[in-house]
Amino acid sequence: MKKLNKVELIERTCIRFGLLTAGTLVAFFLLMRVVGLAENVELRFMNLLIMMTGIVPAYKYLRKNWPGRLGYLRGLSCGTFTTVIAVICFALFMFVYLKFPDPAFMQMLIAEHGRNLNPYTSGLALFIEGTFSGIIISFGLMQYLKESILPSVNEEKDEVMLAKFSFQPR
Repeated sequence: MKKLNKVELIERTCIRFGLLTAGTLVAFFLLMRVVGLAENVELRFMNLLIMMTGIVPAYKYLRKNWPGRLGYLRGLSCGTFTTVIAVICFALFMFVYLKFPDPAFMQMLIAEHGRNLNPYTSGLALFIEGTFSGIIISFGLMQYLKESILPSVNEEKDEVMLAKFSFQPR
């Protein structure tokens, strides 16, 4: 297998984990639809957890395979790109699902949320909501997962200060 350059590594990682995340979102929706809980709005918070479980492994995989130190912005872009891939796929799935196989579910959503709702606006709303949620998740996770150089700098500074001001008998 040939060695990938940095751009190819980011693209392949994010597409791979984005598609896995999208598949998980679709499977979760279909499971909730079969069980009869798809109308339960509170279960949409599970989508955040699913997004997190897609972004974290993508970042960790990229960090493990990155030549050198993975910067903060590259990690943030990995989470954002993974999110966009997952959300586009899920929004397209929901558009097709609401338009063709289950228009009765769309009619139930219209009755519950307003007459201006249709498969197009539903897909767009899912895309916007999912993208911004994923960007916020990526930002929060990067605060926790980022590779920081500060501890090593502080350790070096402490050693210099200790050597400079340590008490040494004459």
